[in-house]
This record gives sequence, structure tokens and C-alpha cells, in this order.
Amino acid sequence: MEENMNREQQFSLAMQLQREGKSREALEKMQKVAFSLLNSGEGEKSARALVNTGLLEVSIGRLIDAIHHFTLAKEQFEHIGDPLGAAGALGDIGSCYRDMEYYEEALEQYQVSLAIYETHKHFTGVANQRANIGYVYAMTGDLEKALLSFREARQKYRDLGLLEKAGEAEKNLKQIESLLAEESDAGN
Repeated sequence: MEENMNREQQFSLAMQLQREGKSREALEKMQKVAFSLLNSGEGEKSARALVNTGLLEVSIGRLIDAIHHFTLAKEQFEHIGDPLGAAGALGDIGSCYRDMEYYEEALEQYQVSLAIYETHKHFTGVANQRANIGYVYAMTGDLEKALLSFREARQKYRDLGLLEKAGEAEKNLKQIESLLAEESDAGN
């Protein structure tokens, strides 16, 4: 029966399995869909399926495999002339590197993604990458740069009316300000 399912049905089944918490089964289906689409030359659909494959891999802790699929997705997005899709995939790659504690690599991916979003005036993408960069700076102990990045992200989120995201940035700012105050007190 499964052999007779078209790609759309397989994609829907993979998403259903994911919602049911069956990530491994969902991943297996999504990989089949992604590579079938990739081989068929359906650029945008294959890129989106590759992103979904990467996200499923992240959900089960397979970050190296996720980076591979996000990289393939980025290349597909570039091939079809979708720079915003490529920027999203770069951000996903950066998050994998961040989770693996490869902070320089994460920062590099986030900065390239940020530059694309800025060029195309995609302000939500700009804010998200500023926040991601802030996380990396905070994790590496560069609290002044983290503070600046989170302030920029918070302002963009406010400007966009994304108040929940602005609140998250504000929470991170308060934590960093508290750490900076502790450092200042310890130095006195």
C-alpha cells in the first residue's frame, strides 16, 4: 500500500507521525519524500522536504545528519533563486552548531543568514538572527555583545508587533544585565 502512495500523501503521513510523537518513523518517510523530490528536480518542494528532514533529525538528536540536510536544502534554495529559504536553512545550520557547542561555526552561519535577511528587508528574520547571535555571545561569555544583540532583536520584535518574542528577548536581557552587575560587584 505504501508503495502506491504519492509524495504528497507520504509527506502528510510523515507530518502525522511527527504530531503523534513518532519522530523516527516520520524521519524515515520524510527522507524518502525529500530524496524522491530532489531526484525529480522539484526544487522548492525538495528544499522544504529537506528542511523538514533536518528538523526531524534535530528532534531526535542527530545534529550532524541535520546539518547535512539543511545544507542540501540551502543549496536547493540557492539553485531556485530563493535567498530567504537559503537564509532560513543557514539559521538552522547555525542552531545545530550552537547545540553542538561549535560556537564559531554557529556565529558564522547566523551572520551570513542575517546579512541575507537584511539585504531583503525580512525583518522577522533579522530579529531572529540577532537573537541567535545574542545566544552565542552569551554562551561564550561575551556579555556586552550579547546585550547589544538582544537589544537589537527586542526592538525589531517590538517594531513588528511580535510582543511574545520581544518578551523573550527582554528576559534574556535581564539575565545578562544581572550577570554583568554580578561581575561588576565582584570586581569592586
